[in-house]
Amino acid sequence: MPVMSTTKLKHPKIYQYVSSLAEIDSTNWEKFESSFTSVTAQKSQVLLKPNIIFDNIFFVLEGLVRNYYIDEKGREYTKTFRSPGELIGPYAEILTSNPSRYYIQAVTNAKLLQIPYDDYSKILSSDIEWQKFGRIMAEQNYVEKEWREHMLLHMDIAQKYDAFLSKYQQFEEQIPQYQIASYLGVTPEAFNRFKKKHK
Repeated sequence: MPVMSTTKLKHPKIYQYVSSLAEIDSTNWEKFESSFTSVTAQKSQVLLKPNIIFDNIFFVLEGLVRNYYIDEKGREYTKTFRSPGELIGPYAEILTSNPSRYYIQAVTNAKLLQIPYDDYSKILSSDIEWQKFGRIMAEQNYVEKEWREHMLLHMDIAQKYDAFLSKYQQFEEQIPQYQIASYLGVTPEAFNRFKKKHK
């Protein structure tokens, strides 16, 4: 299949990412692009709060975004960070028609594309290559979930930090230390002691 010229696309970065996983023709890609709404988020801006019915997902174009919980004592737990080319959204809640359980927040200034999940699902069902893309995305999310659980349950703080750096080192200086600590599953105080010890 001929490669589309990215100069004619509204969102060439997303096309390049998607086409690295599946061969999408121009007609299908134009339908996909037309379903998006562009979103610009400022650093620390909250894009989604808990207890809201939200049926959209985001593609990250630029910057870093996270989803996190806050417990009854006000402690934050960062579930994931998402960097350019990745998806973020309350998948489980969308699939079960429940309100969101966590926050989605821009860690840095960010540009995203927002698409209703129903539109995304219909596009994935419309063509075998889109089905391939959807399957690969689901597989990647499953692998990441397993990796994240292994990190939290079986790694010490040094190993967790190395794993964090392997994915997000380019953003490390832009992420508040307490957010890194909450991603690693340790207190900010414990993370600060670790950083001082390993300077």
